[in-house]
Amino acid sequence: MKPGAALTGLALLLGALLLISCGKKTAPIPPQAVIPAPITGVAYQLDENGVTLSWQAPLRTEQGQRLARIGSFIVERAEYQSSEFCRDCPVRYHNIATVPTAGSSAERGAHLSYRDEDLRPDHVYLYRLRTSMGWRLTSLPSEPVVFTWQLPLAAVTALQADSGDQQISLSWQPPSKGLDGTPVSEPLRYQVFRSVSGHNFLVLDKPLTEPYFKDEQLTNNVAYRYKIRAARQSGGSGAFGSPVEAIPKDLTPPPAPLGLETIATAAGTRLLWEPVTATDLAGYQIFRRSDDQELRLIGQVGASQNSFVDPDAGEQKRYYYRLKAFDRAEPANKSPFSDQVITGR
Repeated sequence: MKPGAALTGLALLLGALLLISCGKKTAPIPPQAVIPAPITGVAYQLDENGVTLSWQAPLRTEQGQRLARIGSFIVERAEYQSSEFCRDCPVRYHNIATVPTAGSSAERGAHLSYRDEDLRPDHVYLYRLRTSMGWRLTSLPSEPVVFTWQLPLAAVTALQADSGDQQISLSWQPPSKGLDGTPVSEPLRYQVFRSVSGHNFLVLDKPLTEPYFKDEQLTNNVAYRYKIRAARQSGGSGAFGSPVEAIPKDLTPPPAPLGLETIATAAGTRLLWEPVTATDLAGYQIFRRSDDQELRLIGQVGASQNSFVDPDAGEQKRYYYRLKAFDRAEPANKSPFSDQVITGR
């Protein structure tokens, strides 16, 4: 072969290799761009049968980008005998469940929960969650929740509810035993649950250390139902007793009328006074007495009126008048008496 022909063939071969190797390639996507950020704010609720974990699905990736989809959620649990648990030692977690997402339209930001009733008394339990994207991609774990499971307590007893004005006061007796009959010797906490007009019971405030609670800023004439659950401070919870119902009542009377005065007219004695300022004012009651008669109610007018005519009064007799304002409560709250005015001889 001639040298020129050999060089031409080599050039063609190199050109072909360059054409093959010069195709454009997409830059590799780092895992952080698609893996969800760790789940935060995992909550748990204990009851007499087990624990319910609740959380919100993440919205963004580790790099802060908007998540396109989520595969499922992995629940991990560790279990230790209370006497063997070491808070500073490495924890051995095991996958115990996979929770599917709520559907493509509600995956991101969806609220989810997991129920576990496979618990043993006097054991410490730790739970954490991971988000799975499928194809073996999972997020970093959430911060763990930790609690000690104890034998459930019996229900509180003697639950009472006393109604007030926009408030209800609750009191109860602590349980003295667990559901298995064992005596309770450690301090207890109490959680109050409330239902408004028959709707679902919702937890109120933080756990209490004393067996009483005052629920304030309520709406008068609305029915509220309550139930209480006790829990050991070391862990575990208790059974619910029978709920109680109470209705706060308006017990605040309107202020006493001011500026009462009288005018003699052909129709009788006219009483005038300043209007009372009260949002639930219903009206006024007029009282009269004489030197030979006790004070008695002689009439009543509505909230829009601030005058009254006594046709039976005359100048030949001395009369003493006083007023009371009353509201729309049932029974009505009545103000103190107004100042007294005197007419006649």
